[in-house]
Amino acid sequence: MDHTSGTIVFRVDASVDIGTGHVMRCLTLAEELRRHGVATVFVCRPFDGDLREHISQRKHGLVSLSPARHSVEREPDGDYQRWLGVSWRDDASDMLRALASLNRTPDWLVVDHYALDARWEQVVKPHVGRIMVIDDLANRRHECEFLLDQNLHDRIVNRYDGLLSDNCVQLLGPRYALLRDEFRQVRAQMGDRSGHVKNVLIFFGGIDRTNLTCAAVRALSEAADLRLTADVVIGAACPHRAEVEQVCEHAPGVTLHMQTNRMAELMVSADLCIGAGGSTTWERAYMGLPSLVVVAAENQRELTDAAARCGICWNLGWHEEVTSLVIASRVREACANPQSLRKMSRQAIAISAHDHETGTGEVAARLMETARVYA
Repeated sequence: MDHTSGTIVFRVDASVDIGTGHVMRCLTLAEELRRHGVATVFVCRPFDGDLREHISQRKHGLVSLSPARHSVEREPDGDYQRWLGVSWRDDASDMLRALASLNRTPDWLVVDHYALDARWEQVVKPHVGRIMVIDDLANRRHECEFLLDQNLHDRIVNRYDGLLSDNCVQLLGPRYALLRDEFRQVRAQMGDRSGHVKNVLIFFGGIDRTNLTCAAVRALSEAADLRLTADVVIGAACPHRAEVEQVCEHAPGVTLHMQTNRMAELMVSADLCIGAGGSTTWERAYMGLPSLVVVAAENQRELTDAAARCGICWNLGWHEEVTSLVIASRVREACANPQSLRKMSRQAIAISAHDHETGTGEVAARLMETARVYA
């Protein structure tokens, strides 16, 4: 293969169990890169609830790997290996075939997958220019030139000690959060929040396999005397879609949005968000949106704890222990404390990227500069 400047490949998956956040943040980065003339290609394995059609609709290149050879489910001990649907060796072999089909060596390979580590990266590395890993678990070694962890952690500077080579560039913290340009545009025109709650945004990710969305809508019904309105967002692949539609239909003042691309607008019009941990944390923080957060997955525990200690959200706890009554109680508390919500909003904005910028532009610039790709 001849080396051709200006191509970046993403190895990332989505499914009912994996969720959609990994693909969505990679799409955000890919959109920014393409805006500067870089060719982008996604390599994904077919799964129930994947986003391959969405990637194609966004006009990015797509190579589909062979179907999974074993079931993909969450392991109770946080073992993510089954997320691949194959062994890591088979995935590496499939990846090499996908790269060969491109007929050019990509400048960068971006890997955003909890099931992949240095073993896989060492196999693939000779066939790409450089590797950037997007991670937030810090639980395995990586063989890469860049490591991006956009999350807030108590000991972020030392978190990857012993897991990376000495020359790996670490892009750490919310200043590098991969946010779509719509958030930058909307925040630039946004005023200070009053702390008074009239409209609530409910969003538990594109999949919401634990069906927290229905619990939150029912919570607002249980607090009907507050007379709040709500925007509810789910993804098209949400396994509880029919139930959510039914619950929202019978809840006064509730509007349901399906696979919307208006999240920034919905966040700026909301006074409070009820949602899950994960990458959406940084969208809410960037928009200064006070939040009640439920930990919906094991990999959200540390992030949500750190975010709550920093004062940018209220942590409602593990999803199995959070009922609609719990949510309703905390909504009442939030409505009764506008001063606390104003403080939360200011703190959230303070830890985000400054001057109405986002981390997306900086990360893209770093990739393009290193690969000598220029707009």
